[in-house]
Amino acid sequence: MNDQSRRQRGYSLAEVLVALAIFAIIFLAALTAYDRSNRVFRTGVESSNMQQNTRVAFDKLVGDLRMAGYDFDRDGIPTGSTGGLNQYQQPDEQFEYIGPAAMTIRGNFDYETENQPCTATVTDNCDNGREETYESTQFPVVTTGNDEIVTYALVPDSQVALPACNPATNCVQFYADTHVPRKSYPDVPNGGLDENLVEITGVDLCTAGCNNPPYTLYRFTLDRSQQNFTGGLNVTRTPLASNIRSIQYTYYQDAQGTDPLKDLNNTVDVSTGAAIAGKGQFKVANPLALVPERDVRSKINSVRVTLIGMNESRDAAYTDTAETLTGGPGFFQQYRKYRLETLVSPRNIQKRGMREQDTFPPGAPTSIIVCTGACAGVYMSWTAPAVNAVQGAPDQYKVIYDLASAPGFTCETTTYTNTFGHVFYQPSMSPSCKIDPTQSYKFAVVALNSYGSATSGQVTAQPLNSTKQNAPTLVSATNNQNGKVTLTWTRPTTNFSGSYSCGPQAPPAAELQGYLVERESPTGSGNWVQLLPSGGQVTTTSPYDTVTWTDTTAANCVPYTYRLRAIEECLFHSTWNAGGVATLGRSPQSNEVAGLATTTLAPAAPSNLIVDQDPTNSPCVGLICNVHMHFPPVNTDVAMPTGNPITITKYTVLRRQVGVTGFLPVPGPVPTLTNPPVNAIGEIEFIDNNVDTSAGQLYEYEIVAHSDCPTPFGTDSAPSTPRPYPCSFPVGVVGSPLIQVSAFDGDGSQANPYKIATGTNAVAVINVTSPAAISRVVGRGYIGTTLKWGPAQCPVLPCSSPNPPFAFGWALAANATERLDVAVVETGGCVEQSTAYFEDEPQNCCLLPTSFDPTVISFSSGNNFVDFVLKNVCGQPLTITGLTFTWSAANTPGGTKADAIWFQTTSGGCAQTGLGPNCAAFNFGGSGVGAGTYTLLPANIPGNTATVGAGATTTKIRVHFSKSLTNPIQPVTSFSVNYTDANNPGGTLCPLH
Repeated sequence: MNDQSRRQRGYSLAEVLVALAIFAIIFLAALTAYDRSNRVFRTGVESSNMQQNTRVAFDKLVGDLRMAGYDFDRDGIPTGSTGGLNQYQQPDEQFEYIGPAAMTIRGNFDYETENQPCTATVTDNCDNGREETYESTQFPVVTTGNDEIVTYALVPDSQVALPACNPATNCVQFYADTHVPRKSYPDVPNGGLDENLVEITGVDLCTAGCNNPPYTLYRFTLDRSQQNFTGGLNVTRTPLASNIRSIQYTYYQDAQGTDPLKDLNNTVDVSTGAAIAGKGQFKVANPLALVPERDVRSKINSVRVTLIGMNESRDAAYTDTAETLTGGPGFFQQYRKYRLETLVSPRNIQKRGMREQDTFPPGAPTSIIVCTGACAGVYMSWTAPAVNAVQGAPDQYKVIYDLASAPGFTCETTTYTNTFGHVFYQPSMSPSCKIDPTQSYKFAVVALNSYGSATSGQVTAQPLNSTKQNAPTLVSATNNQNGKVTLTWTRPTTNFSGSYSCGPQAPPAAELQGYLVERESPTGSGNWVQLLPSGGQVTTTSPYDTVTWTDTTAANCVPYTYRLRAIEECLFHSTWNAGGVATLGRSPQSNEVAGLATTTLAPAAPSNLIVDQDPTNSPCVGLICNVHMHFPPVNTDVAMPTGNPITITKYTVLRRQVGVTGFLPVPGPVPTLTNPPVNAIGEIEFIDNNVDTSAGQLYEYEIVAHSDCPTPFGTDSAPSTPRPYPCSFPVGVVGSPLIQVSAFDGDGSQANPYKIATGTNAVAVINVTSPAAISRVVGRGYIGTTLKWGPAQCPVLPCSSPNPPFAFGWALAANATERLDVAVVETGGCVEQSTAYFEDEPQNCCLLPTSFDPTVISFSSGNNFVDFVLKNVCGQPLTITGLTFTWSAANTPGGTKADAIWFQTTSGGCAQTGLGPNCAAFNFGGSGVGAGTYTLLPANIPGNTATVGAGATTTKIRVHFSKSLTNPIQPVTSFSVNYTDANNPGGTLCPLH
């Protein structure tokens, strides 16, 4: 290559590749920076759009909500009349509908825009929002048109067509007077009509959560010129904001938002509004009906609004961990959200307008009408006095009444703001004002205002009952926990028979005394029981059309059926009814509804399981045994401090071989005791057959109770305390005999029962010598095979003492053999059992013999005397009138002979030792050496004062011998006492030994 070619300029391939690589890196870095900047810009723009979109909708909603109820009832409660037609209060509400994600409010929203005065030429939308098109004689001032009834709700963007109205999921439904002009007033002859149904379809009420985003928030109003809004007709739909994730309303009954909205009893939280919604229609046939939903809505004082917007598109690099709705792998979690929340306390809530004060007293009401046919009450209506230059408008009215034969009026009602109402006796009145339908009464109406009053003429009527109300409608029996079933029913709003002479035909709530509720248990058994409160015959009264009442006596997990009747006081006074038919005061029976009280608490563990060790009850053939066990039924759950009632019909018996892990089925598959019968003592029995103890096996038993409640409420109890089989009762824990009794005769066997004196209670002492080793003592009493009492337990009362000696005391039945079964359970679970029989018998002798009580005689070798303790088991004192005794020569060595009788007496002194301070002696010198018999005559008893008190156990008679008795066998071979008492003045001979 020449020098010229070597001097040519250019780049080699390697240089070009290096340059391209460097340029690519620079280019990619620039693109990355641009892309990041672009994404940041896009995110910022989307965030700004989302915030602006959400903020605009939120501000409009909150602005309207702050105005809720403003100037909606400018003239308050009119009470006058024009041209013979009465004026009435409008049935409008400030909140027409409340729900979790939908709300309807009413207010004079065009107050400022329609501020021109009303004139002959300007006849509508004037005077700061008066709607003269809607006004009438009955409603002289109306300020809210149909277009001022405003609803805010969400519409899912995925919706392509309006669905049919379903008020539970997709339709706002409420009642309002949308007539043009307004017509929901109680004057039916002059055109009064019920409120209309309004339906706004195609919304998501979010009663189970707002699960269909994205949404568009709409502001719905009604066409001001239309009246029919059913099925969504004539509804103006204005979208406010798209890409809404959710909206939530929470309602409070205080302005601070701390007290959630509750039901009328102020117990049940209804702050979501779902249970209230827009229920409650004003009906002209029953204008005085109280509707709980309307009253609950009127309690609202503040509303918390939470509105959440979302981005128009998702961001794959973003995850919202708080989003619970996925809609696919993280789909909704990849949308950014914007949350706005505030508490709104509308200033005009619970406020109405007031009429200007008149400066003249009212005129007298006219056209008084009294309608009869109700029980002990009437319905009255009247025409309000006209308001003119000399008569002011009444503020209110009252009705005065008395017997037609009375010279004046002594009874008056509380005041009315309407020109109609029912008149019934109220407890606040004097008892003399109680209306007796068999009498004729006179009625008059008084109009009142701050400047005076005026009274109408009187009308006479007899309020005899001539109607029978229809049956109430039992709507539901709500399954509550812990022994409660809440019933909901609607009171009768029509009559089954008869009619009122005039006026509304709907039975008034005041006519009802209450309801009789019946419960069938078990369902289908036909065993109906009337549920009564303490001290009353009816269960409840309520002024509302819908009544709720809770049965608090239901046992958990037991299926019941309920029904009820409406009751009037005329049921209890036949003469109060037309034709003397008392049953006019009782409605027919309602429909039947099933109810169940549930519990999530487990049943209490079975207690006091006894596995019978007695071979008589648990017999064995060789070493194969049929093990008998018994336990009380479980009837409560584990609620503290005391369990709630629960019914258990199934138990499982478990057996574990000691030394082997786990419990084994008993036998084979686990036996379930279903509806097991109870025995005479109210316990459940089970026999585990063919239990093999041949290899010295030891077993333990447990019982498990199964709840009858359906899933998810049903659960099992903890097992009972394990009880062993076989087991040996520890030595030294109890003595023999186990049952100790004071009786005058008998050995306690069935053939020879203990003899207890007539009129004396039986007392059985359980011979426990080591109480620390005892977990309980159970006693049961029977007459024949019939349970008399039990099981009573010690150390838990009602035994005589929580500490030993444990004793069962009871009154014996006359002329019957009674049985006492005692089971002593030691802490390890073994059982020692015993049975004793008793008889109540008249006694031939009041003193216990030595054959029954060996302690009656007392003797020690080396002494020179034998003592007899006189134990009086009768109820009156005894006077000793003589005695006879015999002694044996074989037992009196060394020429010993009986020579004196010593008595313990109630008075006097005695030098002899061993008898106490009060004693007397008779020395008779003996009747010879060795054997002998001596009879002490009444004349020889010292002072004739030897008395044995009722129940006394310390009165003694001592047989004294002349020398010490060295033979260890006591010498007296027979001993008899003669005594007299109040029942036997002729005397009784009583052999003691």
